[in-house]
Amino acid sequence: MRFYHQLIPHLAGSATVVKTLILAKDLELTALQEIRAFPGAKYVVSVHLEHAGVTWTLVVSAREGADLDRIHYAVRTTEERLKHRYKLRHDPGPSQ
Repeated sequence: MRFYHQLIPHLAGSATVVKTLILAKDLELTALQEIRAFPGAKYVVSVHLEHAGVTWTLVVSAREGADLDRIHYAVRTTEERLKHRYKLRHDPGPSQ
């Protein structure tokens, strides 16, 4: 997993915040680990990232017997935290 740091201007003034550039597949793995750390979210089996440009959202799959309210809370909280820490890096694909 490779991380790249980039300075991004803060919207509320001249201060800057550091966000880490991350590939979608690495962000999905990070999200899965963080979501499973929440109580009641052990039934989450996969995380998929849906993105369009710079906006993205997490979509999860869970096993039968999952508490959907707890999982929903875990996903939304994790998504908010990850959006503050990471900026999605678009993979240019294989070199020619």
